[in-house]
Amino acid sequence: MDKIFICSPYRGDVKKNIENVKRYCNYFSYEGIPIAPHLYFTQFLDEKYDRYKGMRWGKALLAECKEMYVFADEVTEGMIEEIQEARKLHIPIKFYNSDMEEINYDALIINDRIGVGYKQIIEETINPDGGKHICPYAGKCSKSCAKEPEKKESDKPVVTENDGNDWRARLLAHFNRGH
Repeated sequence: MDKIFICSPYRGDVKKNIENVKRYCNYFSYEGIPIAPHLYFTQFLDEKYDRYKGMRWGKALLAECKEMYVFADEVTEGMIEEIQEARKLHIPIKFYNSDMEEINYDALIINDRIGVGYKQIIEETINPDGGKHICPYAGKCSKSCAKEPEKKESDKPVVTENDGNDWRARLLAHFNRGH
């Protein structure tokens, strides 16, 4: 039976996030063996002192998985690391919001439910040659991704005749900016 890596938030509202990951594992257990390190390792590792060890073990388990399913409305730093590892290992990734609704890439620009960081990760995963983006943790991130890319002429905002709240205008502006 195939293993499916379950990637979802742990930090923040820990109690709610643990209940969510249990729900994700239960639901997708019909498709394979759900692997959720943050559900298992947090039972005996201390997040404050053993985070690095738990992340390392989680990545080792990820290498054995056939797919990764990501569930969130916004990503955490740990989730970003896991997604980047899955991409490096060429593991297929499916993206869902926290209510287990699959995220449609074609409607990503008008999806107001998910946060900008999650949108960026999806964009970089599905469209890796789409250009350099700003890290969702810019300012708080100590990695090189915290630097804003140089602005190009094509990065200037597109001016439309309406107030920009119309989804058609936003979609048109998205495609006119070079994506």
